[in-house]
Order: sequence, then C-alpha cells, then structure tokens
Amino acid sequence: YLSKEVTSHTKLNTISAMYPTAKFVINLRPSNEFMSSLLRLIQVSTLCKTGVDIYAEDGEFRSLLIKRMQNDCSLLLDFIKSQTNNAATRKSILLCIAFSNLTNDPIRSVQYIYQKLRLKMSIDYLNKLQPIHQRQYGRQRGYHYQSEQLDGFDEFDELVAEYSQQLYRCGSIHEAFVCRRESIGALAFQ
Repeated sequence: YLSKEVTSHTKLNTISAMYPTAKFVINLRPSNEFMSSLLRLIQVSTLCKTGVDIYAEDGEFRSLLIKRMQNDCSLLLDFIKSQTNNAATRKSILLCIAFSNLTNDPIRSVQYIYQKLRLKMSIDYLNKLQPIHQRQYGRQRGYHYQSEQLDGFDEFDELVAEYSQQLYRCGSIHEAFVCRRESIGALAFQ
C-alpha cells in the first residue's frame, strides 16, 4: 500500500492490525510547510475547477481544515509512538524520513529505504532516479504560497525537527536513520 495522500493517517492502525508484518515508511514535513502548501493547493484547485474561492465564500472552511489536519497529525504521532513502543513484539518495520532529506537527496534516501525494506534496487531503477534527482531543484509546483506557522502542531513539528536534525548531527542520511534508531532504543529494524 502506498499513499502520498496527506490525510491517510486514519488508515494506519487498521493497516497495521490487518498486516502485522507491514513495512511503514513515513515522510515527515514541518507543519508550516505542508499546511501552507495544502491550504493554497486546495484553494487554487477548487478555484480552477469551480471558479469559487472557498476561503472567501466560507471563512469557517479554512479553520475546519486546519483542525482536521491537527487531528491527523495527532493520529500519526500516536501511530509512530505505538509502533515504537511495541517494537519488541511486532514484526513490522517503521522508517521515518524528513521531507527535506528525501527531497534534497532522493537517490540516497530511496537507496536507504530499499536497504531497510530488504529490497534490491535495480540499476535500471537507479538510472530512472537520476533525472528526478537532477530536476528536483528546478521543480515548479504550479502555485505559490506564503509560509505560515499555525498553532496546534507543536508536538508534530518537534518530531519532524528531530528527524531533520539527525541528518545534520550524523552527517548522512544513512547515519541519520541509524542515530535515530539508537536514540529511540526500542525501535527495532529487522
């Protein structure tokens, strides 16, 4: 199961219960980045499709969306904590990676994920990642937004910062995952 969907957190506990040996790779991004992007994306997308500015039409919609995402972030935090706390008795694998690490060095990040999931990466696939890696810095998202810091995401942002700082302290993505694993202690990568 692969989902880039921002609001897929509600499904994680169900998937984990149904598939106890599931492997989870969770991409963590600071709330000021993903919320600013998401709020603007929804606004632009709806405006393009319907001609309606949903925030101008309904001032409460934006607030409700923010509350929903705060709840989704809490669900994700609870899931990560439950997976970490039950690491000794579970057979699943949990990998978390900071969005900035994945986007700044997609090749090494994907190689590391493959390694931890015990998958073999073909040379052909690695070659397909090369142009993605090269285009990453010139990529245009098609809409612009102002970054804003919203209340209610503090605990989530602390977790994201911890993963982002691991890369800085450890010196490489590979070492960042290892350092993070050792700092949790109970998190077992099998």
